[in-house]
Amino acid sequence: MALLAAPLFAAETPEPTTLLIAVTLPAGAEEELAEESLRTAESVLARSGAPIAIVLCAKADKRPCRSRYPDPRIWVRLKNESELDQSLGRGSVFGRAYLNEQGTGGTMADVFLNRVRSHALEMGVREAALLGHAIAHEVGHLLLGRNSHSVSGLMAAKWDGAELTMAAHGRLVFLRSEADEVRRRTALRLRPAESAIALSAVRRD
Repeated sequence: MALLAAPLFAAETPEPTTLLIAVTLPAGAEEELAEESLRTAESVLARSGAPIAIVLCAKADKRPCRSRYPDPRIWVRLKNESELDQSLGRGSVFGRAYLNEQGTGGTMADVFLNRVRSHALEMGVREAALLGHAIAHEVGHLLLGRNSHSVSGLMAAKWDGAELTMAAHGRLVFLRSEADEVRRRTALRLRPAESAIALSAVRRD
């Protein structure tokens, strides 16, 4: 990703034109799998028409990633679920998004690698494809806010045969109305004042 140098004495910092999402990996995780899944997630999110880019941070510690990518607006942590995470229930629940108190959006989500792997093996779906769509789903929650599950498509609350088949072929995407809202909210998120509103993410969805 090329960065343009700003004038040394610029009166204002130019607004970013792309919403940057940083994805962190736990120690020992397969980077090749993660990279393939991120390409899938970025492709799915790009189908909305929103200017979104995803970068991979190989370590769960954010500091090295921040030095390379100083302005991520969203963080997604790929991790194995802990006992605290098991309250989410089973089935096709692959992660959680942390929303702000207003429920309008957030900046942090978790996606559980062990859940994705288990479900991919059980349903005969490529793990990288399912993981990529799970990442895009949680990013959707962070952008769309509370009550953003739908009856079909990427934001369906439960992924059954139809959704899994589409995910396997990279075709599980936002509904048209959702894509419109993702573009609108991404544009707002790229404004510094609006981006600050998305902080203090404490609610889970």
